[in-house]
Formats: sequence, structure tokens, C-alpha cells
Amino acid sequence: MQFDLFPQLEPVLIDEGCDPDGPVCKDHEIDEVIKLNHKKVNLRIELAKHGERWMFSSAISTPDGGNSYRVGKKWGKFTNSREDAIYFASAAIRKSAKSHKVEKEVDALLSTIQGAPRFK
Repeated sequence: MQFDLFPQLEPVLIDEGCDPDGPVCKDHEIDEVIKLNHKKVNLRIELAKHGERWMFSSAISTPDGGNSYRVGKKWGKFTNSREDAIYFASAAIRKSAKSHKVEKEVDALLSTIQGAPRFK
């Protein structure tokens, strides 16, 4: 049996539930915006710190539709690191990509994010 010398921890999502009347971030409250573009698809990930935790949002736009939401406490989804936030935002984008049949393009774009954890 072989053990990994530096095992990677699984990303942790802290889900406090959605508050329909809760706030979303204004532009100046967002710490980082990652925009990725391809002929067939545009992606956007917003990251914002909330105390010691991170919040995230994702957006995907394709010729036949898409979906998006703004980062904020409203959604009740937090992580302990920037990398985990990118992981969960990327997972949401990948899920949407399947219904729009742009998985290959999305995978190629997401693989370019610096510091992003790799999907298995």
C-alpha cells in the first residue's frame, strides 16, 4: 500500500442555508473576479472574503442560454479557502456546462485558473 506524502484535503463547503432577503456584494466588496472567454462560452467567478471565510459565485453564458448569481452572504455558502471557493464555483459551472453541451470548452477554460484545485 502506498500513501501520499502530501495528501490533499477534500474541499469543504459550509452551507448555512439561503436567506432570501440577505445581501449580495457590491462591486467594491468583491475581492477577485475571474473571467474566462471562449468562442462558445463565457465564464465568471466572483470571490469575496467574509471574515476568515470565502464566498463565491459562478456564471456561465453560452449561445443557447446560461445562468448566474452574484456573490454574497445571501446564499449561505462559504469555504475556508480561496481554492475551495474556486473548486465549488467551478463545480457549479461544470454542472451547467453539461446541459449546454459545452463541457470540453469549460474544462479547458477552468484548467487555466492559477491556484485552482484539480478535479479528479
